[in-house]
Amino acid sequence: MNSSEELLAGLTPEQREAVTHIEGPLLVVAGAGSGKTRVITRRVAHLAASGVDAHRILAVTFTNKAAGEMRERIEALGGTHGAWVSTFHSLCATMLRMSASSIGLSRTFTIYDRDDQLRVVKEAMHRLDFGTSLIRPANALHAISTAKGKLLSPEGLAAQAAGWRDEVVARLYGLYQKLLDQSAALDFDDLLVHCARHLQSHDAFRERWQNRFQFLLIDEYQDTNRAQYLIARALGERHRNVCATGDPDQAIYGWRGATIRNILDFERDYPDARVVKLERNYRSTKVILRAADSVIVHNSQRHERSLWTENEDGAPTRFIVGEDAADEARLVLRAIAARHDDGRPWRHFAIFYRTNAQSRSFEEALVRASVPHRLVGAVQFYSRQEIKDLLAYLRAILNDRDDVALLRIINTPTRGIGKTTVDKLKAWAAESGVSLRAALTNVEHIEALGTRARKAVKAFADLIDAFQLIPRTPVQALCVAVLESSGYMAWLQQPENKERLENIDEFLAKCAGYDEENPNSELADFLQEVSLVSDVDNFDPASDAVTLMTLHAAKGLEFPVVFFTGMEENLLPHANSQGSEDEIEEERRLCYVGMTRAQKELLLTAARQRAQGGSDWEREPSRFLQELDSAVLDEEGREALADFSPAEPWDEPSIFPTTAPKPRPAARAARHPAAAASPFAVGDRVRHPQLGDGRILSVQGAEKLTLVTVAMAAGGKRVFALQYAKLEKL
Repeated sequence: MNSSEELLAGLTPEQREAVTHIEGPLLVVAGAGSGKTRVITRRVAHLAASGVDAHRILAVTFTNKAAGEMRERIEALGGTHGAWVSTFHSLCATMLRMSASSIGLSRTFTIYDRDDQLRVVKEAMHRLDFGTSLIRPANALHAISTAKGKLLSPEGLAAQAAGWRDEVVARLYGLYQKLLDQSAALDFDDLLVHCARHLQSHDAFRERWQNRFQFLLIDEYQDTNRAQYLIARALGERHRNVCATGDPDQAIYGWRGATIRNILDFERDYPDARVVKLERNYRSTKVILRAADSVIVHNSQRHERSLWTENEDGAPTRFIVGEDAADEARLVLRAIAARHDDGRPWRHFAIFYRTNAQSRSFEEALVRASVPHRLVGAVQFYSRQEIKDLLAYLRAILNDRDDVALLRIINTPTRGIGKTTVDKLKAWAAESGVSLRAALTNVEHIEALGTRARKAVKAFADLIDAFQLIPRTPVQALCVAVLESSGYMAWLQQPENKERLENIDEFLAKCAGYDEENPNSELADFLQEVSLVSDVDNFDPASDAVTLMTLHAAKGLEFPVVFFTGMEENLLPHANSQGSEDEIEEERRLCYVGMTRAQKELLLTAARQRAQGGSDWEREPSRFLQELDSAVLDEEGREALADFSPAEPWDEPSIFPTTAPKPRPAARAARHPAAAASPFAVGDRVRHPQLGDGRILSVQGAEKLTLVTVAMAAGGKRVFALQYAKLEKL
């Protein structure tokens, strides 16, 4: 299929308009299930059929899985081999690696994952003598990532520090980045930040890539952050053939720096842009769309549109309330079993939840009933110890400055190099201002090491040197050589490591497949692909098992029957969003995304009680349940909702001004004796002697402590134990 007539066959007038638009900016506002991917793939094929060189077409999406599927569909249309289809991170990694010599980067740079990043943060905290009581490593990493998402340097963050915490993070950020640079490593944020900065400040880099891409298509534009926005603007600046597709109602990644304003302000950036709205839904029943729409209309930050479908009305939405999380899981399992008995395969069912912690009760119920299931976003294959060990060996071969990789393998398997020896090596390297690899090479000059330690370290250094003599491709052959020479294979063959050996065998099979599909690739390309694997990339829709996943992971997927669980206030919307209208709107969009994944049936569930902090707390219905058009519920669902609803709705106090306040129900303080006896109540204004003023969002009592969550006037939320915090009521 490559003629224009064939490419346009079966498209609606709106889809055809988006596909055939050639020159100039284009915004495609694509509602859930409206055939967005079909439009993007047909548009790429149509551009190629119209005479555009496929190598000059770039399509960017947000997951490797989506990029792979999009690439296959584009190539199946014919005549489009060579078009770039990639995620933002993969695109930037490739651009940086191809231009490395001209922008001062090592071409063999390593990409650090979250575990690697935490190791570097902890090392920076150790060197600065910051204890974990001052700031948790994970919190520090999140703050650094947030700063990078805003394109703030360590100096820039320090300049706008609003308190001691910001000053601590700025110092950590500075050393963290220095350690990355010493290791010739980039983290995920760096891929975007470096690319955005070089496109702005490096003329040759900018001209190379602006000339390369004549047509740019960006999927899920509503989920772009500041750096991605600047990359897209810069790449499309010369030719202005920028096509952005997305849906403001599905913008759910504000917590990681994405801003909905990018898509809402597209017409401000491109005043001559053509706007096409895709409003016909091909996925869901009329009832499901009515349910989702009745919730999302309460948001103010959106493009006005009306999603419709010619699909059947479908079954009413059900609402089920369990006594607790275990009972909720039991009711869900019973509903799944009944439908499975009627002929639905297990793969038709998905269980969604807001937080990973909610999955446990469903897993236990499914295991007890011997129901096949898969947990998306759990321990990934590439996160298993033995896989990460082997990858660390490969990284050390590629990049001899990668300290994190060397530290992982220096005594794996055990080779007589203990923690004391490693600490002395690290201290010498830090004092000398060199990498750990350089310290290994100079082991004879490290006086702190004894004879035995020096001998063990030198043997390891010689092993790494020997690896450099092995051809780096094909990857499978390199892996086998490393496993054998390092002694790792002998360790794997011990009886207790049977499962680890099976995982390594699977990894070697993946390597063989990669070698076959990419005969001319380099080791750096393989490691780059592996490092950018996401939670949903290994999701197999053909596997006959019930799927369990978070609402965020469900984006872009669809299932015949969806169980939307935990519809409770302070769970959805999450407690962390209380007090911010923007965050509440994002939680409502998350609710909308979850609902619109359902094709045939949508079942909403909640629990009257849920364990939290070692105690059971009485729950209240999510405000989104109360916004739901009751006409979409079956009679039992309406009765269950009426029985579950609070007797006295109340207005949530807020210290955050809003431009369009709306009266809405919200969570009340948890009913617990300790909370009831507290001198403080939700809505009280309080003052902390060091942290300043705030307003109480929740009061929760445990056996010995009463905890209050306070929205601070200076920003953020804090949890205080009243027995110890010196809070003053204002």
